[in-house]
Amino acid sequence: MRKKIVITNSKNLTIGEAHDLFIRKCTVQNLSEKTLKVYKNHFGLFALTIDVNTPINSVTSAAIDDFILYLKEIVKKIILKLLKKEIILIL
Repeated sequence: MRKKIVITNSKNLTIGEAHDLFIRKCTVQNLSEKTLKVYKNHFGLFALTIDVNTPINSVTSAAIDDFILYLKEIVKKIILKLLKKEIILIL
């Protein structure tokens, strides 16, 4: 089982700074470039829903819920596009 990465002293960090520290810790723990890329991509999507300069201690559960709903909408759109392409290919 992998250890969880914990960032301490995060009271005054912004979301962007916390992400940078997280990526740094992941790099030190020798996580693969592919894993790091996935984490960075997920953060990029999160940054579309909330300002990266937001203090980490002010992120609310509502902000997280908004992000989850945003991801669900993206997935829904992707599936619909794929279905439309498949229908066109069948015809």
